Amino acid sequence: MTACTNNGGSRARRAVTAALVGVLSVGAAPMVALATGAADTGVQLMATTSQEAFSKGVVTAQDGMGGDVTFPEKDLVSFTDESGKYLLPTSINVAGTDYALNLLSGTGNAKVEYFDSTNALVAQVGKGITTNLAKNYDWKAGVYTVKITYLDSSSQYNNCTREVQFEVVEAKLEDAVVFNATDGNKDTSVTGFTYNGTAQKVGLAVDGAALTEGTDYKLTIYKADDATHTAVTVNNEVTGAGTYVAYVDTVAGERVKQITFKVDQLDLTKATLVLGDVREGTTPSLSNLTVNGKVLGVSDITLNPLADTTSVAGPYSASVSAVPGQANVIGSATVSFDIIANDGRLVTANNVTYDGLDFSHDLELNLSEGDYFDAEKIQVGAGTPVDSRYYDISYTNVAGESVTEADLDTPGTYFVTVDINAKRADYKIGGEKPFVLKVVVTGGEIEGKNVTFKYNGEVTDQLTVDYDGTDFLKGITSTVTVGKKTLVQGTDYELVALDESGKKVDSIVNANSVSGSYTVKIESDTYDVVDAQCQMAVKVRPINISGYVYAKSGLMKDFGGRVVIPYTGEDIDPQFTFGYYTDAQGNVCTESDDATWHELPEGSVAVDGIKYLEGYNADGSGADTVNDYCDFTKPDAKVVDSLNAVGYYQLYATLDPEVAVNYTFGADGSPVTNVVEVTKDKVFTDVPSGSYYAEAIYQANAEGYIYGIGGTTLFAPDSSISREDLACVLFRMAGGSVDIDEGEYNEWVSYLTDFSDVDTHAYYAEAVAWTTKMGITKGYGDTFGTGRAVTTEEFVTMLARYAAIAGTDTSVEDVDATLAATPDGEKVSGYAREAMAWAVENEYVGKDGNSLDPQGSVSRGRTVTIAVRYQPEKASIIGNSNAWN
Repeated sequence: MTACTNNGGSRARRAVTAALVGVLSVGAAPMVALATGAADTGVQLMATTSQEAFSKGVVTAQDGMGGDVTFPEKDLVSFTDESGKYLLPTSINVAGTDYALNLLSGTGNAKVEYFDSTNALVAQVGKGITTNLAKNYDWKAGVYTVKITYLDSSSQYNNCTREVQFEVVEAKLEDAVVFNATDGNKDTSVTGFTYNGTAQKVGLAVDGAALTEGTDYKLTIYKADDATHTAVTVNNEVTGAGTYVAYVDTVAGERVKQITFKVDQLDLTKATLVLGDVREGTTPSLSNLTVNGKVLGVSDITLNPLADTTSVAGPYSASVSAVPGQANVIGSATVSFDIIANDGRLVTANNVTYDGLDFSHDLELNLSEGDYFDAEKIQVGAGTPVDSRYYDISYTNVAGESVTEADLDTPGTYFVTVDINAKRADYKIGGEKPFVLKVVVTGGEIEGKNVTFKYNGEVTDQLTVDYDGTDFLKGITSTVTVGKKTLVQGTDYELVALDESGKKVDSIVNANSVSGSYTVKIESDTYDVVDAQCQMAVKVRPINISGYVYAKSGLMKDFGGRVVIPYTGEDIDPQFTFGYYTDAQGNVCTESDDATWHELPEGSVAVDGIKYLEGYNADGSGADTVNDYCDFTKPDAKVVDSLNAVGYYQLYATLDPEVAVNYTFGADGSPVTNVVEVTKDKVFTDVPSGSYYAEAIYQANAEGYIYGIGGTTLFAPDSSISREDLACVLFRMAGGSVDIDEGEYNEWVSYLTDFSDVDTHAYYAEAVAWTTKMGITKGYGDTFGTGRAVTTEEFVTMLARYAAIAGTDTSVEDVDATLAATPDGEKVSGYAREAMAWAVENEYVGKDGNSLDPQGSVSRGRTVTIAVRYQPEKASIIGNSNAWN
């Protein structure tokens, strides 16, 4: 049995030894169990079972593509069938504690099974799962049930389940919406249209995915107020402000739906206006004015200088207002401009070039050919160039957002604006307008010679590794260059892993069932990946665990460091799980306290047979050894179907290669490494092996804290404990022995007390006398309260007094806050609050968020559990005098 650790456990054992020297008499008598009252209603873990708590946990999930999922209050989480998304749980919060599932690692803390509407298992993911993975499943329309099974043998929630649902709906044109696809934009969240004097492209999307015109749909657009429904667009483009109706048809011409949308009017009060420079005596015109980067027509706006432009050079302003009666523009604004001197230099559009190309043409750059944008190639003015200190260069993307020159090393469409600053040139140099160059940057090609792969920082062109449960993909990185640019993973390209069937995987953990081979390659939406050298092979080999496979069972109990299966008198089907251990370096090794346990996947091991090792002794003193029984062909081999007697057993097993793809296990019928012991020692027939108090009761019995009722194999764990029986438990924990058998008295042995209800010859008299003298228990006047049931807070108070005598620090920094963290801490009586807070802080009670039930009768099973949590081993004392001082 693994003892619960606490702040006072080891200190208590040392301190009891010192504090109780010469205080106890040591004898031998069984623990009494006279109390036969109602079962304890305050037993921890009984009010709400682990399964009930887990089934109410709050699930957090992703959509299988890395995006977080928000659960609606009532409706199902929904995905479209073309999205490939599904509900992937990432954690579950149970009673305020988060439990991460780590499903993507393949070795996490849970498995998740997906069932369709017919309750058929269609996909799975998680611990030990290597086949039928959810990420590879073709999710069709329908409702799916997600069953989460938590798998952590050290947790109270082990094998507990929680179910949630999600639905996949068919992606239909009926669900389509329009978005602004101008200049090739594919960001479907850009849904607005505002008049700018030029045509704007109307795109169509479903569930955030842009559809392809001509392949997925046809579109016809007309003005909503046109009774003739005459199409007004070419190539699905709209220009004027107003309300439009888009007819959505299938490629075959079947009408699906109509969508109404608007092109908003341009509001000059919210627009960005730039007016070019003019010479003295010249009036600026609309051809020199840009509104949000566009030149509008004379039918939309008017321009009126606010001062006489025949005046001297310098800064001026003009009003811009909407032409009355037109429908596209509203509002008015003031715009600044400069007048340059008559003898000054006014730069025109054909005098601004990039590497000889004037700004009236588009510039195309191919990064893979070494092209890149260089602002130093911009020349302003013919003949003698304008000094760069007299003009500004700015950069924007297609969305109008400001970017930097360095951003033009990434494929996309950009606009480079040159704006001459007349003020800095003392109004002797100006520009008739801001000059805009459209730059189209293409990625070009990624070649293998420009790709380098590394594993854990070391360059490699192929990788062979042995399975160890980790994700090898996390250690693989790449460096990719195109021209002068080093590409950015996640922005310019993705590092993609494929299994041997060519399916994408998000981790490389398992040895593949056939070849163990994976391919890691470069993929990019903006660059062409041109040769096979842009990928590398990865092979995961299974590890050899022959001779190191161990069996475990939920029926196994650990008391005194001895792991056994309690014998019930009937055939035992232990439902073994199998696994192996590794040392700190990750090497397969034998079982030890420092080794790490790895459970093999469910169904990966088939038991070929069980041998009963008759004559075998665990300490090696027997005439026979395990090896004598490792050959099924031996004539004296005793093969059994179940664990049906007290003794030792050896299991023989075979790995299923379809499930245990990560392991090799030697020949068929290989023996499992550990020998399984079945014993009836220290077992009570009325203590279920699966109960929460089972191991504590076994431990307490082994340490001599308790014995069966009247020398029987019964313990009555759910009955309440009496005051005198509790005194016996504490007395024995301290190293004492009760000399009189339970339920009897001895007229030749007498222990005096001051209590009228304590028979001096009774089995509990010595324990009551000792606990009273030590101040652990107190009476009620001249009575002790014999036969009275003990409440939780009474017992914890006695245990705290015992602990203080043993040398344990029972103080608590903030009693109220500690108790407030429990469901019913406010119910604890004043006298018991500090003791209860100490017990809560050390998780002797209230463990895992359970109720304290302070005034409820404490059961015998719960009493022992709390006692063993505090002191797993009996204290040692000096002296065996049959008389206490």
